[in-house]
Amino acid sequence: MCSGAAWRDLPERCGPWSTVYQRFRDWRYNGTFDSSRKD
Repeated sequence: MCSGAAWRDLPERCGPWSTVYQRFRDWRYNGTFDSSRKD
């Protein structure tokens, strides 16, 4: 996924950018996004 926004520019309500990025990376590598796209 690419929105053109920097991770460090996320709103504070999302939590630390590094945590959000780590979760995104984990979900991408473990297939979470793949399974959510299947209809």
